Amino acid sequence: MAILLIIGMTLAGAVIFQLLGMLWYGPLFGKLWMRSIGITTKTAVGKKEMAIMIAQSTVMSAITSFILLLVAFALPNKSMAMWATVLLVVFAASVSYSSALYEKRSLTGWAIHQAYVLVASVVTVFTLSFILW
Repeated sequence: MAILLIIGMTLAGAVIFQLLGMLWYGPLFGKLWMRSIGITTKTAVGKKEMAIMIAQSTVMSAITSFILLLVAFALPNKSMAMWATVLLVVFAASVSYSSALYEKRSLTGWAIHQAYVLVASVVTVFTLSFILW
């Protein structure tokens, strides 16, 4: 029974990540993000490539969701789980910022992505911890 709950919550977290990603990189920040990384609707990948990328992204979202579930489960309350999540995301952002600098990537694109990771992670942990507690 517990394993089914863990699998269900992990999949729910992956769905949250994907839905927020569709909003974030679509109507909310899609145009700015695409412009900042130098792609247009004409240079974007085709449908087949996009389907593969979405499938891979969903798997990575499930892994991220599982890790966030462990964080939420390991801590005694929602507040601690939220702060731990923010700290994990800030840590990851600081590491990826260095990569963005050396790879000469757009810092606007980097900031849009890191903000998405922060928001999606916090929403996921909040949702999962709401179910746990």
